Amino acid sequence: MRSTSIKFVNMRKFFLLGVIAALNFNLLAQTQKFATQFTEQAAEVPLPVRQEAKPTAWESTEPGPVKGLKVFARERSGAVWLGNEQGAARFDEFAKHRWDRWQYFAGRRWLRDDDVRNIWVDEAAPHRKVWIRTRAGVSLIEWRPMTLEQKVKFFEERIEARHVRHGLVADSSLRTPGDVSSSIGADNDNDGLWTAIYLGAQCYRYGVTHDADSRMKAQRALKALMRLEEITGVPGFYARSFVAKDEPKPNGGEWHPTPDGQWLWKGDTSSDESVGHYYGYTLYFDLVATEDEKPAIRQVVARMTDYLIKHDYDMPDLDGLPTRWGQWSETTGAGPAEVKSIFPTTNLPIFPTSRCCATKKIRSCAQSISTAYASPGARFAATAIHCGTTSRSRAAQAK
Repeated sequence: MRSTSIKFVNMRKFFLLGVIAALNFNLLAQTQKFATQFTEQAAEVPLPVRQEAKPTAWESTEPGPVKGLKVFARERSGAVWLGNEQGAARFDEFAKHRWDRWQYFAGRRWLRDDDVRNIWVDEAAPHRKVWIRTRAGVSLIEWRPMTLEQKVKFFEERIEARHVRHGLVADSSLRTPGDVSSSIGADNDNDGLWTAIYLGAQCYRYGVTHDADSRMKAQRALKALMRLEEITGVPGFYARSFVAKDEPKPNGGEWHPTPDGQWLWKGDTSSDESVGHYYGYTLYFDLVATEDEKPAIRQVVARMTDYLIKHDYDMPDLDGLPTRWGQWSETTGAGPAEVKSIFPTTNLPIFPTSRCCATKKIRSCAQSISTAYASPGARFAATAIHCGTTSRSRAAQAK
């Protein structure tokens, strides 16, 4: 019996290894679309796409993404390339996935302009390459094979080059359309949330690799999150974003100056920002933090949680009123319709937190919440407990 059981376990392990190998191969074989733009006279542009095209009318029961498309080219696979003055499209009636049946290419992301004059498919290339000539120039769209590691590297470089602002992962605007060298950082309502998600990714990366670069980036993002709480001057209340006084005028919203006049911070903090903060602090505490770093994380999470408990699970702004989306108290049911409509889901992770904080079963409560609610909201609750019992919860325990 024991021998049979061992054989079954070994067979199962072999099967799982086979599945993992197949999945890895499939992931490694994925392609990503890239667009490179040229002037029509550029040496890289092939002769066929420069020639005058003779497109034919697209006659099909499927009209496509825009009206009036014409057929410019066909791939050996049977896929059809179409275009008009509103861009280009690829139609593949044999596509394995429905999202590949129609693919639409328009705007500066893909083309020099949308007035398509010719399309040529380079069938000799090792991967799909399509040249599209428009009125203003030529675009090469290609499907390059890319591993997940290569994709990570691509986005890491892009973030470092254009999206880090005061440690936050922020928006990037271009002064000159299409010219990435003209990039300038810009604030966003969700600077805190995007930074927290980025922090989480770097924490996971460090947890697996213990790479110094991932630790540096995680630490940078952590400090930015802490700065969002510190800059308001209200312990436990964190800003959506902040800008220096000499930066471009911030986008709309509720902005407040710091006492020294050097910074502006954005209030009206929302529930999704809150979830992001707790999520990021949890992962850094568990996967990255040294013993010297943990007290500061405990303290900021305690301040955040105390602030919510003190105000009956609402998040007041400087005017003393709850922010538009920072309303989790039972009185929220009488609030605005759009807030009332999401009241049950926003409160799901909050109320179990209060019950756990009022008991001594801190760790077990955190684990049960995390198991019961496998979502960032669950981590919202678990983190408040795991990273430090708050002063108010300690008072509750004393009673």
